[in-house]
Amino acid sequence: MEEGKREFLFEQTDVKALLSNIVSTIQDRVQHDGFAIETQIDASLVPVKADASALTQAINNLIDNAVKYSGASKRVVIRALNDEKSVVIEVEDFGLGIKKEEVNKVFDRFYRGGDELTRTVKGSGLGLTLVKQIVEAHKGTIQVESETGKGTIFTLRLPLYPDKG
Repeated sequence: MEEGKREFLFEQTDVKALLSNIVSTIQDRVQHDGFAIETQIDASLVPVKADASALTQAINNLIDNAVKYSGASKRVVIRALNDEKSVVIEVEDFGLGIKKEEVNKVFDRFYRGGDELTRTVKGSGLGLTLVKQIVEAHKGTIQVESETGKGTIFTLRLPLYPDKG
């Protein structure tokens, strides 16, 4: 993907079904550790033009990170809703959070958080870079809000009409 060689297959994608499948799979994997993955998915969520496989990979990465960096909290919330121009997907954890000075660096290749607590979490520092690349290939955006010790929210916006400016 870094070299621009990844081919995406954009098709009408039922985001509600996609999220349900992702959450079900991850919940099965993490429930034995006491995790609860909650969903708040708008019943009127509309399909988007997306590469379902790539979008699944991006959302999986975000949820995996939420679980990894949850600290003592065992709660992750996945929200999805429509706004005027996009489908909005949020992944929120209530864990370690990201230091204010590091928030803008989390999408950089190989970047890993700076303190001992976050460095003990396994990972390559490529997951969020990959997420950003996938979202941008969908002509979408990704934002992060975080507060140390309170948690993090990643917000993806996928355009309803990606071919219109």
